[in-house]
Amino acid sequence: WWQAHPYSLSAAPNGRWLRLTVKAFGDHSAGLARLRPGTRVMPEGPYGGFTDRRRRRRKVLFIGAGVGVTPLRALFESTPAGPGEAAFIYRAGTPEELALRAELDDIAARKRAAVHYMVGPRQTNPHYMAPANIHRLVPDVKQRDVYVCGPPGFTETVTASLRELSVPLGQIHTESFEL
Repeated sequence: WWQAHPYSLSAAPNGRWLRLTVKAFGDHSAGLARLRPGTRVMPEGPYGGFTDRRRRRRKVLFIGAGVGVTPLRALFESTPAGPGEAAFIYRAGTPEELALRAELDDIAARKRAAVHYMVGPRQTNPHYMAPANIHRLVPDVKQRDVYVCGPPGFTETVTASLRELSVPLGQIHTESFEL
């Protein structure tokens, strides 16, 4: 009856409920779809340092791919930012893979923030997250804290691109999901 699984919040906690968005990958995560509303769960955490408390700069950039969009969406919603101070880059292979897109667009409209969707197969453009592309979308990236979340190869590529753009290590915050 008890199993531990590391899931991330995909919406900011509001005192009434916690929301998780889970990709059906394996027996346990696929089985979550059969849970009924009201099923008791025992959440604990959060653990780790992928929070707004690590932020050092006024401006912020979120960069995500795959299931990595879930914690970034929660941070995007809850992180204080004035008009133009927040930006989001979301990488996906197809438009259908852009989970939570409508919510990201809504948050961006309310915050007057920019959301950039980079969509297409990696095989046809393996350089989506190259330094020049990140800089083109967010020219002041060096003046921002950057939160990166996605598959390990994605996170490593983005981190290397940010370092090439001279973003200080203390401004780069990463979380990686292994599948």
